[in-house]
Amino acid sequence: MPALYVAAAHYAASGARVMRPNLGLQWVVLCALARGERDVDTARDLCYTPDGIRSARRALYRRLGARNGAHAVTLASHIGLI
Repeated sequence: MPALYVAAAHYAASGARVMRPNLGLQWVVLCALARGERDVDTARDLCYTPDGIRSARRALYRRLGARNGAHAVTLASHIGLI
């Protein structure tokens, strides 16, 4: 978890919106996006509804300022989250 705090501090210092280290489900969704998983597969694996996963994905996009999944993964990689 310490790397996540360092990445959040770096992200905040860059002048972008602050990335809070407590990502919870959004972190899991980000990792699933990076692996190329579909929402329904992630939902099944985590015992969530597909709508719950989509909601977490949209919140992740807002938090990162991303337009889509590929953009979210690129931004997260750039700031060292993944």
